Amino acid sequence: MSSNIEDVGKQLKQALNTDVAIIDKYGFILSSSINEFKKGTVLSTTLLDFINARSRVALELNSNEINSLILTISGTNFVFTYAHYLLIITKIQERVDLSEFLRSIKRFIVMLDKSSSSLEIKSFREFDISEELDKIEKEIQHETNRNEEKYQIFTDIITQINKL
Repeated sequence: MSSNIEDVGKQLKQALNTDVAIIDKYGFILSSSINEFKKGTVLSTTLLDFINARSRVALELNSNEINSLILTISGTNFVFTYAHYLLIITKIQERVDLSEFLRSIKRFIVMLDKSSSSLEIKSFREFDISEELDKIEKEIQHETNRNEEKYQIFTDIITQINKL
């Protein structure tokens, strides 16, 4: 699937003529040509909080949802465009017509939403940690016994000295 996402990222970069990053809803960067967002890493909690604030912002603005957020930094626009399962981040110059750009990227988002439903994690495997806990408890008990034996001689010496 990652090569498929990588191909989609390359197609987006070529079609939009700008750097693009594709991120899943958990913050994993699946594909990126943006230096600030390296492929295979996870978005920082600060950025995730900013990105996930869209539902609260939409409520504040009496809207159902926000489709895109634009962050302008030093003459560069970072456009955060939300798909159902993915987030597309594009890095564009200020001189680019945003309304035209947003229409173009919306078409790609519709296509990605249809093809990316398989990225969602349907269920998590349960992991029984009782065996690991038993091992840890045995190890702690062993260390405790070893330490008691190790210092027993000091206890005996102190007891003998106290008897004198």
